[in-house]
Amino acid sequence: MLLALDPVSTLAQDLRALPPALAQPLFVEAVRPLRGLTHTPEGAWEAYRDGRCLPGEARAIEAALIARFAREPEYGRLVSLGLAHTCRPGLSTLVLTAASADEEVGLLEAFWQILARSQKPDLRLVTYGGVKWGLPFLVRRSLLCGLAPSRALPLGRPRLDVHFDVDAVLANWDARRSRPLELAAWQYALPGPWGQADEATGADTTVAIRRALAAGDRETARTPADARLRALVGLHARLAASYLGGVA
Repeated sequence: MLLALDPVSTLAQDLRALPPALAQPLFVEAVRPLRGLTHTPEGAWEAYRDGRCLPGEARAIEAALIARFAREPEYGRLVSLGLAHTCRPGLSTLVLTAASADEEVGLLEAFWQILARSQKPDLRLVTYGGVKWGLPFLVRRSLLCGLAPSRALPLGRPRLDVHFDVDAVLANWDARRSRPLELAAWQYALPGPWGQADEATGADTTVAIRRALAAGDRETARTPADARLRALVGLHARLAASYLGGVA
């Protein structure tokens, strides 16, 4: 039985709420790669903290902060969790969403309940980036929200028949060679909204999910989330036989 998990997170911690001596190094680290700012990274921190950034700069800074910190559970929160399983004929998918921080606890509770019901001797988790961030994020966000995980997740680098991380497989377990799920899906000719965006974010479907949920539009968010799930399962189907042999 396969259980595919696809978490999407966003930034929850406003660095301006931290003590400045702790926040400034984090901010500078995140925005240093940006080009075209009217300030140095250190000066941009002062402008950002005081609300003096130009609108375009503020958007670029927010995007950089999300890219750097949203996947760290101490700074981010869960906004969407896609689940797909094969215990019935065909593929069943479910997208859980949390449009606000208050809804995140309910989302996490639902996840642990589903996982508890899904425990089978042949259960295999399928993720995209679950080793380096996805599964640790779910565990630590739960702990930070006061929840006790109902089951142990296979953290670290487990056997592929227990946790098949498609991103790690495609990168040959070299984090420097990681690629976006959208690019992998396009390379393997899987259907989805890959490459259709006309903005600087490109085909990053996580941006579309975050924006839709920020606007309270759950149905719009579910469309790219479902496409991501189906691509994830499709990638596993293309790779598993070669990497798992007789247990695929």
